[in-house]
Order: sequence, then structure tokens, then C-alpha cells
Amino acid sequence: MTGLLKKKPKKLFYITRYFSIASAAAITVVTIILSVVFHLNAEHEVIEHKNQEDRFLSRSIANSIWPHFADNLLSASKQDASYLKESYITAEVRELLKMATVDLPAAQFKIYNLNGLIVYADNIKNIGNFSNKDDSSFKDARAGKATTKFVHRHMKKSFFKKTDQECLIKSLIPISRTPGKVEAIIEIVTDGSHLVALIWKKTFLAILGLLMTFGSLYGILMIIVRRADHIMEDQFTTLDRRGKVNRLKSTLLEREVLEREIAEQALMDSENRFRTLFDDSNNVILVIDPKKNKIIQFNNQAVNLLGYDSSDFKTLTIADIHPNDIKQVKQFLATAQSEGSAQTDKLHCSTKSGVLLPVELSASMIELDHRPMILMNITDISERL
Repeated sequence: MTGLLKKKPKKLFYITRYFSIASAAAITVVTIILSVVFHLNAEHEVIEHKNQEDRFLSRSIANSIWPHFADNLLSASKQDASYLKESYITAEVRELLKMATVDLPAAQFKIYNLNGLIVYADNIKNIGNFSNKDDSSFKDARAGKATTKFVHRHMKKSFFKKTDQECLIKSLIPISRTPGKVEAIIEIVTDGSHLVALIWKKTFLAILGLLMTFGSLYGILMIIVRRADHIMEDQFTTLDRRGKVNRLKSTLLEREVLEREIAEQALMDSENRFRTLFDDSNNVILVIDPKKNKIIQFNNQAVNLLGYDSSDFKTLTIADIHPNDIKQVKQFLATAQSEGSAQTDKLHCSTKSGVLLPVELSASMIELDHRPMILMNITDISERL
């Protein structure tokens, strides 16, 4: 039993360590998952917001500029690239776009016809080139659906005359003079680096908040686990100081086996295995209802040792078995109920024939049919005396 007491703190130490490892792994996984979800949601919100801004801008352009130059640009798209680049229409559109977006962040514009030909671009070198009309975004825009997405690009020269940009926001917006009839597609490219930085900043703050929350929760749970560790160690140390180690071992093992068997059989609605263990014991085992002071169950050894028939036990009380020690028995049972267990070797049992047998009693509290019961173990110690 001394070895058992020494191993118990070690086992609790393992529980604390496993709790720490499992908690760290869970916190890491949950933080990563939530951070990814938060990052994707933030990116989606930014794209949706930018999409609405670009759609508003494209509608403004469609209302103010496109009606005046639509026929010229669309007809010019049938000519060669040199004509498109040198056309006065291109210069006028460029100036009007600059005036329309003078108070807005720097942006680059292109206008495609429905075949993907660039009929206008801020950079005239791109005029006359074709876009990939099989691109899903271009197909959506041609079908009347505006699309916005991040584009990561390495550039030798900046579009925005300040610094080279690697992260852009590209929107493809259908434009028309008649609702429901797409005539062309306008591409708006803006600097997205500040928005990406904002998304990562929000993500970092979210991660920091999650870690602080989980860290606080982990700290509280660790305090509880460590406190439980100390409480259990102190309980076993107290029992050792009181010199109850041997009796504790016997009572705990016996109670553990019987309680496990009773619980399993109650769940399976079968008492066969418990009945075998109960009846084959060399000691008298009684299950007592403390409220009614009645013997609920008894084993075969109770019949053999005490001489009562099975029918007798239905009417027997503890006072019938211990007629000369009724006061001590009541105190013994009260101790068992208050402390969970009790033991004594100073009582006697009366058989049916009236013979008094010196016995050693041990008792512990169990739960049977959701009610507290007393499990009493009676050992005949006549041969020891």
C-alpha cells in the first residue's frame, strides 16, 4: 500500500502533463482554424466592399463617358492596333477618366469588347491586345456579373508612380447603355497592398485575442487540476498517518469490485455475474437499507453461517442479528454512512439457534437502484480466538 501511495502523485503528474500537451495542441489547432476562417472572411469582406466601390465607379463612367464614346470605341475595335493607339478618342477618354477619378485612389483602366480585345487602356501599349476571354472572371463579366479579386504580381515599374506594387485588386465590371445588354467590360486595377496589410493586421489581432482568451482559460483549468492533485495527495497522506493503510486497501478494493459489478449489472439489467461473486464469498455479505433498517440482499454464506432460511431474511432486521450489541451496531452503521466506511472487531452475531459468534465487521456505502445502501461484510473470527 505504501508503494501505491507513492505512485499516486506520479500518476497525477502524468495527468497534469498530458493535460498541458493536449491543451497546447487543441489551442494551436483551434487558433489556426479560427485564424484562417477569420482571414478568409476579412478578405471576402474587403473584396465585396471593393467590388461595390468599383461597380459604383463603373456606373458613373458608364453614365458620363461611355454613351459619348461607345460607338467610336466599339467600331474602332475592328481596325488595326495602330489606329486604336493613335485615335483621338483614346486621348479624350484618358483625360475624362483622369478628371472623373481625380479625388480617388490611383487606378488603371482598360476597356474590352466582348471578344476580349482591349479597345482602351491607360497604357497605350496594351491597346489592340487580347485578354484571355476563357478566363472565368471575364466570362462572368461578359454574362453581366461583376467580379473582384486579388492579383499578386511582380513588376519592374510601378503603375502608381510611388513604389513597385506586388498586390493589386482587379475588378471586371460589365458596362452598357441599355440595362441587361452588356456592350463592353471595364477593368479597374488598384493598389491592394494597404488592404492586404489591414487584413493581416486584423488577423494578427484576432490571433492575439484568441491566444489571450485560450491562455486565460488554460491557466484557470491548470489551477484546478493542480489543486485537485494536491487535495488527493493530502488525503492519502492523512490516511497513512492515521495507520489505516491495510484496512483501507481491503475496503477500497472490495467496495470497488462490488460497486463496479452492481453498476454494470444495473445497466445491463442482469445480476448473474454479481450474484455469482456475491454468493460465492467466504464471508457473510449483507446489503442493508439504512432508512428502513432492512436486509435487502444476502449471500449463501449468510444462510450457512447464521442458519436462517432465505424466507427468514425477508423479515430480519439488524437488531435480530446483533441483539446484544444493538447500540454499538447503530453507531457502527452511522459511522459508515457519515464517513463512507467503517470497521470493527468488537461485535457478535446471533445465529438462528441463539449462538453468539465473535465477528469482524466492515461496511461501506454503495448506490443501488439510485439509493444509498450499506454493504456489510461479516467475517467469523472464532478460530482466531
